[in-house]
Amino acid sequence: CMNRFDQQQQEDVHGIIIELLELDSYVLKVPIIRIYALRLLVRDNSHDADRILSESFDASKSPSLRRDIILINAVRRNTAWLKGIKIDYSSLSQWEKTAFSVASYYMDDEGKHWRYSAKNNFTGSTKVLCDWIESKNISDGWEMPL
Repeated sequence: CMNRFDQQQQEDVHGIIIELLELDSYVLKVPIIRIYALRLLVRDNSHDADRILSESFDASKSPSLRRDIILINAVRRNTAWLKGIKIDYSSLSQWEKTAFSVASYYMDDEGKHWRYSAKNNFTGSTKVLCDWIESKNISDGWEMPL
């Protein structure tokens, strides 16, 4: 979606989204709008985006928003953040667990080892999703669609 904009335009959009999130704008109070706004940060590798995504995850009780933040951080290859989520895996909702299972494919060997030890606890749909992702080649640039 953002690929049609040049680099400066993308940075401007990211800056506006971050500002609206920091100001707790009423526009972003609607959960689905907040989710889409956060998805636009997938190409922003700034520390501000890292902070906003982390704060949004911690502040939210919405499994759909938290699921999307896990997937956004996976596509951004924010493995340090994902490692922190792995520690709390057992306390995640089913949606968040499924998202983390997907995200583990972006964590190289650590994700592979985690999946090996956790795969017996995957639901049927999570197993099917993981099989599908495994058929893709993430190292060649394939990304999980958001």
